[in-house]
Amino acid sequence: MRKTAVVAGLSGLLILTACGKNDAGTAASPAGGSPTGATTAPAAQADPSTLGPFGFGGINLGDSVAKVKAAGLEVSSADTPCLGSADVKGPKGTVGLLISAKDGVYLITAEGTVATPEGIKLGDTLAAVKKAYPQMVDVSGNPSADDDTTRVAVVPGNPNAKYNVIMRDGKVDQLSLRLKDCTD
Repeated sequence: MRKTAVVAGLSGLLILTACGKNDAGTAASPAGGSPTGATTAPAAQADPSTLGPFGFGGINLGDSVAKVKAAGLEVSSADTPCLGSADVKGPKGTVGLLISAKDGVYLITAEGTVATPEGIKLGDTLAAVKKAYPQMVDVSGNPSADDDTTRVAVVPGNPNAKYNVIMRDGKVDQLSLRLKDCTD
């Protein structure tokens, strides 16, 4: 996992979202392990090799550290409650998880060819992202119109989750599924 890039991107996002962006609610976890207050997920789970709408590879937003470890994943810890992490290998690529003691898995970041159910993946164009997520906005709440910014889209099929899309030079540079930010 490109931990340096993920942490750098996440740091910028946390700073921006902590300055006024607050996501209410939590995401549902169809396999259990939902955080308190989570909504119930639809009976059908999406393809586990895609990023969303609830997770990736059998790990869901809101899953506890214990559940992630029970799935056979090694969870590394940091000194803050926001930065436990793990990598999940799936049939179509790898994702990185960020986990908090309070909210469980709160961020899943794509690597390689991992795509959303709508087909968005690293390297896709801004036009493709806008077509897949027409309601997408930048982190300050404005319509997305420029490059090199972080955009947020509601996840189709899971209104409690968001996609973070960071563009660089007209291409998707980072793609994450998030429950909420650890600072929320």
